[in-house]
Amino acid sequence: ELKIPAVMFGLNTQAQRIQHWENTQGRCNYLCVSSFFARVAATKRSIPFYDKFVKKVGDAPSSTATTYDALYVIKEGIERAGSLDVEAVIKGIEATDFQGAQGRLVYFPKGHKYPHDLIWGPGYMTQYYVQWREGEMKVVWPDGSKAIKGVRYEGTVDYELPPWMLKK
Repeated sequence: ELKIPAVMFGLNTQAQRIQHWENTQGRCNYLCVSSFFARVAATKRSIPFYDKFVKKVGDAPSSTATTYDALYVIKEGIERAGSLDVEAVIKGIEATDFQGAQGRLVYFPKGHKYPHDLIWGPGYMTQYYVQWREGEMKVVWPDGSKAIKGVRYEGTVDYELPPWMLKK
């Protein structure tokens, strides 16, 4: 309403919800927020998962939906281990290279500075940033810039400044 000449950008879990546009009466227009999931082709599973989730739940997947990929990682780890022995399963999970709904899940090895953490960046997991525009969440990052080594998923659009910012 105030058209303050500042960019609205950050983490807002409510703004990741499909109902946010209606809940704010459209006042979130041009708001850009980080998201765990977005409707872009990060992997072959990404868009089908996103669409099925929205159809079934009536909302966009949030951080809790990461369980979907986690279950596959555990399943494959157990299968690689050929056992339910904890140490064997851990080794099976360490060997993960999974094309999940969020992106490609690979873990840093045991001796790494960040053992067992997911590898983030081009070719692996990336964060998504979505921008509200006229009632729709548009993916604007990864944007294909040098900062992310050219990663730009199919379905990504360019970030837009609000018109009142351009006037200023």
